[in-house]
Amino acid sequence: MLNLKKIYSPFKEYKDTGFGASDRQQGTRFMDKNGRFKVIRSGLPWWDRWNVYAWMLELSWLKFYAVILSAFIAINLIFTGLYFIVGIDHLIGLMAEDNFERFFEVFFFSVQTFSTVGYGRVNPLNMPAGMLASTEVFIGLLTVAIATGLVFAKFSRPIANLLFSKNILLTTTKDGRKALLFRFVNKAENQITDVGVQVLVAMDLSENGESEWKFYNLPLERDKINFLALSWTVVHYIDENSPLFNLSEEDIKAAGTEILILITLFDDTFAQTVHVRHSYKYDEWKWNAVFRPMFKPSAKHKDFTELALDKINDIESLSEK
Repeated sequence: MLNLKKIYSPFKEYKDTGFGASDRQQGTRFMDKNGRFKVIRSGLPWWDRWNVYAWMLELSWLKFYAVILSAFIAINLIFTGLYFIVGIDHLIGLMAEDNFERFFEVFFFSVQTFSTVGYGRVNPLNMPAGMLASTEVFIGLLTVAIATGLVFAKFSRPIANLLFSKNILLTTTKDGRKALLFRFVNKAENQITDVGVQVLVAMDLSENGESEWKFYNLPLERDKINFLALSWTVVHYIDENSPLFNLSEEDIKAAGTEILILITLFDDTFAQTVHVRHSYKYDEWKWNAVFRPMFKPSAKHKDFTELALDKINDIESLSEK
């Protein structure tokens, strides 16, 4: 923790973050690099806390389809077992001669019933098998409807594909001013407008022997732009109006400093406002460095600008310039 007296200016404390102040009651980081809050909920059964719908929407597409496929296989395995319990002699049209082949034949009959394909070779013979097959058809229809809704929700959900620089830089500008800066870019092809950014700094400070987290709003050179067509380097000047004024690298580390970023933007594709969060911890700071340019006139396409996304993290030391 850092002594509060190190903060040069009586900078107004920001108290609307929603995070607690006591450093003894929470962890050492508020958000991860993806903007997720570093909170683990406990005290209630998992089924009271788990929102399946939200969890499915948060999954990557690969994991999403893996879950859907796993559920599809699991349900059909359950019904395959139930058909064996009822008795596969109640299913007419089975041609397999041994149990191994019989198992897969019943499994594929279950798949056909679940999906309502029904090729027609294997059929339930009596009431128990017919009731079981009817139940599977009903569950299959509901499952397909739910899966279709989830796929549509994931496709239609507005997500800003912003790419942030790996590090936040503390540097000296050409006019001799100290500044803290990071940059981000839209890595997708959709059009983003009306971009606003708010940057907060969280520091573990001690006063009169007691320590607590304090939050300060960092004034920016520019906190809004009309179009995010290229990259945007967000700049906070470290002067007498900054809570970071006169703090050394050791002070930044001692305070467990974290930069919290909230970005609000309008996505033209979905015609919706989207919020994006990001965070930089003190060990992700780079001192006395600047970003290298990441866009230039295109050599292949006349009148176009080439934006090199792979150069978002390219920096150079001030001593190299």
